[in-house]
This record gives sequence, structure tokens and C-alpha cells, in this order.
Amino acid sequence: MGIASVKGINGTIYVYDDRVEIERAGFTAKMYINSGTKIFYYKDITAVDYKRVTMSGGFIHFRTSGSVTSAPNLNLAAVLTFDSPEWNAALRNENGVLFNKPRQADEVENVYNVIMQKWETARAASISTGNTIVQEVSAADEIRKFKQLLDDGIISQSEFDAKKKQLLGL
Repeated sequence: MGIASVKGINGTIYVYDDRVEIERAGFTAKMYINSGTKIFYYKDITAVDYKRVTMSGGFIHFRTSGSVTSAPNLNLAAVLTFDSPEWNAALRNENGVLFNKPRQADEVENVYNVIMQKWETARAASISTGNTIVQEVSAADEIRKFKQLLDDGIISQSEFDAKKKQLLGL
């Protein structure tokens, strides 16, 4: 199934030539996220966030135009307690997969490298054929995204307020 795959805490990543899939199954998926599969076509991905797996955890996270999720904000305390707001927000993040086994570090990094190669190839093909799509995002849409980050505990109230002022030109 796919060219490469790696299983994390809250899902399994499958890498294909034209897309990446996150499959959610099992107890953690049912508890934190809906079961099922989320598909990310390389042409739609705007960024890939990666943190190498260590004692404080690691992740692969995908950003797409219009997505409101951001990369997990994990630290050692969050991983060791398994019930911090950061940990719970990361488990609920539908655009990424968390890893907590340091022995998986090389396997996760290899999958990340395959994803990056496929994504860069897709981006280069899109640019060379002139298929670049530019989407304008309104200040209101951006504020909504940052409000979601605030609600998820990923950014602080002061960070949200500063970004809101910047977006509104105040």
C-alpha cells in the first residue's frame, strides 16, 4: 500500500506518487479524531512541518491553502503528562500524525524525505507548466485561522491580539 508508510499515535501516513494519505483507525482515532482517511494531493500542499522524533515526540504535519491547523507545539512536559492542552490539541490535529517512539526516528525521517521529494517534484512541475494557483485570503479568514489556533491553545492571547492588529492594519 503506497511507496512508503509509517504508523504514529493518531494515524498512519501512506505515501503515493501523487498524494499522501493519513488513515485514522483504532482507539486513539475514535477518541480524538473521526476514523477514516484524509488525502493530501502534493499540488494542494503549501507546507510540510516536521519535527524529528525524540523523547519529547515528533510529527509530520501538512498545511494546505485554507487549512486552519498548524504544526503541533510539543515539549517534553506535554509528552510525559499526555493530558496537557498542547498534547490534546496535537492529537486532534487532522492534518498531521504524532510519533512518540524515539526508535522510529529514522523510519519517520525516511518517510518525510520521500514526501518532500514528491512534493518538490509536484511543485516544480506545476511551476514549469504555469499551473500555479494564487488564492487571495481575506483578513477575516486569517483572523479566523488565528482564533482557532488560540482556541486550540497553540498561540497565546497576546500573540492573537498582535496578529489581529497586524492583519487589520491597526
